[in-house]
Amino acid sequence: MFKNKKQLTPVIILSAHTMGLGVIRSLSNQGIPIYVVTYTKSDMGQASRFVEKYFILENPEDSAERFIKSIIQIGKNFNKPILIPADDASLKIVSQNKDLLSEYFKIACSDWSIIEKIIFKQYTYKIAERIGVPVPVSIILGKESDLLYALQKLKFPCILKPFESHTFYEKFNKKMILVDNQYHLEEEYLKAFKTGAKLMLQEYIPGDFTSGVNYNSYAVNGEIKKDFLAKKVRMSDDGFGIPTAVVSGNMNFDIASHSKRLLKELNYTGYSCIEYKYDQRDFQYKLMEINGRYNRSVLLSLKCGINFPLLEYQSLLGEKIDNQNKYKTGVFWIDEYKDMQCNFKKLITGRLKISSFLGPYLKSNVKAVFNVSDLRPFFKRIIQGIHYTFINSSPHHNK
Repeated sequence: MFKNKKQLTPVIILSAHTMGLGVIRSLSNQGIPIYVVTYTKSDMGQASRFVEKYFILENPEDSAERFIKSIIQIGKNFNKPILIPADDASLKIVSQNKDLLSEYFKIACSDWSIIEKIIFKQYTYKIAERIGVPVPVSIILGKESDLLYALQKLKFPCILKPFESHTFYEKFNKKMILVDNQYHLEEEYLKAFKTGAKLMLQEYIPGDFTSGVNYNSYAVNGEIKKDFLAKKVRMSDDGFGIPTAVVSGNMNFDIASHSKRLLKELNYTGYSCIEYKYDQRDFQYKLMEINGRYNRSVLLSLKCGINFPLLEYQSLLGEKIDNQNKYKTGVFWIDEYKDMQCNFKKLITGRLKISSFLGPYLKSNVKAVFNVSDLRPFFKRIIQGIHYTFINSSPHHNK
């Protein structure tokens, strides 16, 4: 079992929004000293009673060099703590500087040579195609002539999609844009292109967001140690934003097979969340993206019996890993704040039945933020939401 708290290797979590809070709570019952680095006002994880101390730094995307120097200064106060990047911005900067940071930390992510291939989706799809994992038809848009070529190959509606999702979401509050005619495509393409976003045009797979599935796993050198499957129930922005409710499901053979080949090909080490969508036209699950950090619903796997952050903690310390891979199905994860925010208008206009909305809340579930034993993050999120509603516009946050 675990040693005294003072003897345990500390954890420093970078970013403390939904994903970071999930990691905090996953490790909270183990007596592990938990520290947080936050750089976004809407983060609420640093308010958790399980956090020993938090540090406020500037966003790593504003100054990577200053961010790394600040992280190293924090690391010097400990004896090689574990460093967990809990969003895409910190994942990118930590993996790019892994050699330097490894002098001060045990790093919970793969090398940049691997992470680069999953952050930039043009590489992800090429790898998937090469090893026979089904993907949607995707055409890279580098210049105006590429757009004309894409229009000859794809039919409307189709998806305007960025190479790098998290920076796109910060600007547009959605991970991709559904376009249904040439005028709409050209308008959205020009708007996105002006921000410097690199784009691709992708075929639209029919079916609503309930066709989406998340395959979560922990792997070492491409070998999966534990895996977990969740199905999407509700999403923000009618399926083109982020999940607001998901449910644990039985493992699917095809999804597991695709994912194992992908992670083996990448020689991936760490936690990942691989997203698929079922294409009813050819009865295949097609790869949407690979996330190389903890996903928003990491508390769902914990509720169901698999503690991925603890598994990674033990692995990085060279401790024995439990090989049992059983988990509960039919359990819901709900982002209660975002779920209400995104569905309030649908409820009052009758587009969403109250019984359907309440379904996940009335069954076995875990909330993204609300927890009776750790209420401060919930109140912080409510206060932050009120601030943005009445003082600023809604925050564009990818977490």
